[in-house]
Amino acid sequence: MIAWLSKRVGGSWSRRTRWTPLLESQREFQRTLSKERARVDRTGSCFGFIILRLIQLDSARTSTCKLAKLLHRRLRETDEKGHLGFGRLGIVLPETGPAETEFVLTDILKLAGQHNLKIDGEAFVYPDQDEQKPQTDLVEEHETILESPSGDTASLGDSSIVSCS
Repeated sequence: MIAWLSKRVGGSWSRRTRWTPLLESQREFQRTLSKERARVDRTGSCFGFIILRLIQLDSARTSTCKLAKLLHRRLRETDEKGHLGFGRLGIVLPETGPAETEFVLTDILKLAGQHNLKIDGEAFVYPDQDEQKPQTDLVEEHETILESPSGDTASLGDSSIVSCS
């Protein structure tokens, strides 16, 4: 109980603290990011990811709330935003390529400057475009030949059923 009070009085905020309902907590946002990565790995698409950092941390709480309102007005309904740590926010942009992610970051930085918020940011795309396989490679990967324990073989595209005896 005393440790809890000293954290609150001392101004140290835990991950569970919700400064604004417009942002996911750090734990919720990490879960959202993991889900989006799994979806992209499964479907072969991509998503944009933006990290925003507050430059002045002396009024981090009010700046975070102001930035959250700005992001809520600017971003799409499908975009997710949340805490990444003290003075850092993350944004997940589903189905967004590198050029669009960079455009969104530039627009957010411009809007933040107009509202007297001093932030900087970085834009990323997952998966990295250099590592992403062409769609034809993904299809060929799934059409590999399966072998049953009895030695019978069939391709995934084959309509026959492989016996597992």
